[in-house]
Amino acid sequence: MNKKAFTLIELIVVIVIIGIVYAVVLNNFKSEQNITPSNFANLKDKFLPFYKRGDLLEFYVYDDCSKSAIIINNELQDKKVDLNIKAFKDIQVYKTDKFADPKKVEFAPVKIDNRIYDVCFKFSIFPNSSSSSYIVHFWDKYYILYPYMIETKIVSNLKEAVDIFTNQDIKKIVSYETSHDF
Repeated sequence: MNKKAFTLIELIVVIVIIGIVYAVVLNNFKSEQNITPSNFANLKDKFLPFYKRGDLLEFYVYDDCSKSAIIINNELQDKKVDLNIKAFKDIQVYKTDKFADPKKVEFAPVKIDNRIYDVCFKFSIFPNSSSSSYIVHFWDKYYILYPYMIETKIVSNLKEAVDIFTNQDIKKIVSYETSHDF
């Protein structure tokens, strides 16, 4: 007798294997999608629980983007933030010069535990509650991190990010001048 059909056991084994592969691929895809919003879109919100007005909070990603540290008023903290540090290895950080041209940010080294480390990323919340402001490029998006509690904007190209980043300062000045009689 020739066997032309698959047995029930063979079909179940194939379905289980497909299910396992699907679960692994889907799980990896979801974890990669979650890197972006949790790291850049809500970056300042991650540090607000540790911040008190009048403090200088500094967050560093250092040592080839393998470690992170929170320093408050020049004292190393043992607090941890829910961030995927690996994502910081793939970013580019920009500021604009006085001509509104984007310039890649090179962070100064940091001294932690009596060792000096190269810094991949630094984010600060200053005593007046303002914060670092950057354009962060990660994958195919540009995240505009504003200095105050303004929501992070996400755009798809550097030119648009620079336009929004530089015009925001002008809009603040204009709105302040038009809302106050001199």
